[in-house]
Amino acid sequence: MLTLIAALKEELAGLKQRMTVEDTVAENGYQIFHSRQGGKETLLVQTGTGRERAERAVRFVLEHYPARAIISFGFAGGLTPELSVGEIILCSTLCCNDGPSDSCRPDADLFSRSLQICDGSITHQGKSVTVARPAPQPEVKRALAQAFQADVVDMESYWIARIANEKGVPFLAVRAVSDTVQERLPPVERMLGSNGEPDLRKIVFYSLFHPRQLVTLTRLHRNSRIARENLTTFLSQLMERF
Repeated sequence: MLTLIAALKEELAGLKQRMTVEDTVAENGYQIFHSRQGGKETLLVQTGTGRERAERAVRFVLEHYPARAIISFGFAGGLTPELSVGEIILCSTLCCNDGPSDSCRPDADLFSRSLQICDGSITHQGKSVTVARPAPQPEVKRALAQAFQADVVDMESYWIARIANEKGVPFLAVRAVSDTVQERLPPVERMLGSNGEPDLRKIVFYSLFHPRQLVTLTRLHRNSRIARENLTTFLSQLMERF
């Protein structure tokens, strides 16, 4: 069955609304939604942020479900001035700034199918770099772009790709820009709960002591909504080809 993996609840929300969730499994901090759309069985997996959570969830899925293809998707930071909020990158190469020097590539057939639904306006192919910690500052984003010639930055895709390659499971990564290279974000790590999800109490607490950041947080929320809508539309079209 097709398996779609994201770190955050917000990234999955659009797809979940379009599917019938038949069963939910909560394991070790991650969630697995056994879903159906148009008669097709699909797994939606919410891992939480970062390498450790992503690897733990993916290994569990591959041990307990007949996953015949994996799509890693979610939000990403843009690393080049050309990318705007909501634009989608099909990752043709995946690398990492804190780990093995080798890069990963998507399954040729999956990548070809995804290219067939590119409209050329908001969907592009490019390179991603996976990092261990968020990259909120423009100067950090520009340094990553220069060091890796990458277009977007995320925190999970490379590690999911390595496991998929290790197990011989076709893999694809799709990322939507939620913050551009020019945007400076608040310290996101301080607003996450133990499950790697945004914690409303921590967000409120941070806002009380940093009221000037409310504009930034509001913009980030709006950007995430745009990125989610575009991701949902693209992935829905891609799933129809399975």
